[in-house]
Amino acid sequence: MDLRTAGVVADGVIRGERFQTGVVEAQRGLPMRMNEAAQGDAILVSRNRIARKQTAIWLLTSLLLAAGAFVGLLLWGYAQFGDPAAGIEFLGGQRVFLTPAKADIGGGRLGERRNVKLSVSNWSASSLTVVGGTSSCACSAIEGLPLVVPAGDVRSLNATVGFVGKSPVFSYILTLYTDASGAQSLSATISGRVLPASSPDPRISKPDAGERE
Repeated sequence: MDLRTAGVVADGVIRGERFQTGVVEAQRGLPMRMNEAAQGDAILVSRNRIARKQTAIWLLTSLLLAAGAFVGLLLWGYAQFGDPAAGIEFLGGQRVFLTPAKADIGGGRLGERRNVKLSVSNWSASSLTVVGGTSSCACSAIEGLPLVVPAGDVRSLNATVGFVGKSPVFSYILTLYTDASGAQSLSATISGRVLPASSPDPRISKPDAGERE
C-alpha cells in the first residue's frame, strides 16, 4: 500500500471515529435535552396554574367586595330613608326622597279614616318646597302644605286616608309636587283593606284571660 492510499484510509478511519463519537455524544445529550424540555413544560404548566389561581382569587375578591358594597348600600338606604331601594336610587343620582315609598295601613271599617306619616328627605345642595299634592282617591288628604325642606334635612307631613271602595283591598297613590330640579314629583303607595261590618274593630285589643276573669 503506497503512502497516498494509506493516508486516505487513515483519514476515513478518523472521520468514522469522529462520526461515531458525535453519534455517541448526541445520544448522551438527547436525554438531557429531553429532560430540559420536560422541565420547561412543567414550569410553564405550573405558571399557568398559578396565573389561573390568581385570576380566580381576584375575581372572587372583586365579587365579595361588590356584594359587600351592595349590601352596605341597601343597609344605608334603610337606615336613612326606611327603604333599602333608596340607597340604589341615591347612587343613581336621586337626592330627594319620599318615604315610606310603600305603606300598608292594615284593616279598617268602611268610612274610617287613618293618618299616615310621610317624610321628605332633601339630600340636594339647596332648599326645596313641597308646593302641593294629589291622590288617586278623593278620600285622601295631605296636610301641612306648603312644606319647606332645607338642604340636608328631613321634614314630615301627614296624609289622611279613608277606608272606602267596593273592593275590600285598596291601593292609593299619593303624589307630592316640589320645586326641586329633577324631583318635581314624589310618589308613595298607600294600601289597606276594608273589613266586613261584622268584624271586630282591629284597633281594640282582645282582653287576656286575667282580664276576662
